[in-house]
Amino acid sequence: MNALKRIRWIVVLPLLQIVLAAALYVYEPYQYRKGVRATGGSTVEYFVQNYPAPAQRISNAINFPVLLFSTGVVLPDALTPRDRPLFKWEVDGGGAWFTPGDVLFFLGVGILWLWVGAKIDTRLRHSLSRLPRILRIAGAALGSVFACIVGYAAVMAFRSARPFRQIAPFGLAWCLILLVYFGWRLKTEFATKPEDKHAAEPSF
Repeated sequence: MNALKRIRWIVVLPLLQIVLAAALYVYEPYQYRKGVRATGGSTVEYFVQNYPAPAQRISNAINFPVLLFSTGVVLPDALTPRDRPLFKWEVDGGGAWFTPGDVLFFLGVGILWLWVGAKIDTRLRHSLSRLPRILRIAGAALGSVFACIVGYAAVMAFRSARPFRQIAPFGLAWCLILLVYFGWRLKTEFATKPEDKHAAEPSF
């Protein structure tokens, strides 16, 4: 436990997750083109059932909540234009591209895991929140709403093509984890008296 306390999870987790997401992102076009060669050519049906390739699906599953802001689920497609990439490169006779949506995805990965790392650091060090109680309640309420949106996106993913169906269970897992966490935060805030500072400021 002491060794875990010495690690700055608020720094380590987002860095590790961004590196992992970047590695999977770079490998995904090669993996997709390999599948195209194995099947003798790309068709619309093949694209729908196999894009993105498994490497990117792993990244999407790990960071499912981030997809809400990077694929047009919440933000309109006009703000995440796939047809106007920032730059392109060739991969095994095919093209790969980096778009504004990808920028949002990596930014979201960093923010998501920075938040997770901060919560882990707070828990390990038994720190108290310095935010006013009203802000803690509002944050937990908004977090609960966001968890429900994540759950809705996961349900919709079950009705989509195979690449999205495969990551849908991870979306439901994220939904449940966030609901349990923010629900516990709300319960803690409302179950304690405002003047009881230590009780009203959970350490996690």
